[in-house]
Amino acid sequence: MAEKGGNANESSAVVLVACGKSKVLLTGDATSEIELAAAAALIRSDVLKVSHHGSSTSSEMAFLKAVSPKVAVISVGRNNRFGHPHDEVLERLEYLGIPVARTDEGGAIKVVFDETGPKWYSYRCQRNCF
Repeated sequence: MAEKGGNANESSAVVLVACGKSKVLLTGDATSEIELAAAAALIRSDVLKVSHHGSSTSSEMAFLKAVSPKVAVISVGRNNRFGHPHDEVLERLEYLGIPVARTDEGGAIKVVFDETGPKWYSYRCQRNCF
């Protein structure tokens, strides 16, 4: 819980999940300061869940280089009022050649691992199924 007047994102958990040789890094709504602190300890991961919906306060170049993911997943609402994901985050990911899977474009994202690494699939909600 953030102190009164504080930022709850500063308390966001950064979690590395590993199964065999496959790793997924979940960053919640961590700010770049929290990400860089985590990068000093952990890092390299096959999949990165991009922090804070791709906000400009996340995903600094040094962090992305430390993680070096094979895919970055951005969980973000379509036409959200915050303008997420921000262009500078998308530009950094593109510059590093990191493929991006976005929920606003592809719906739910499913990542599976095989002997060649992670593969991702998108699933758009079909209203007639509900």
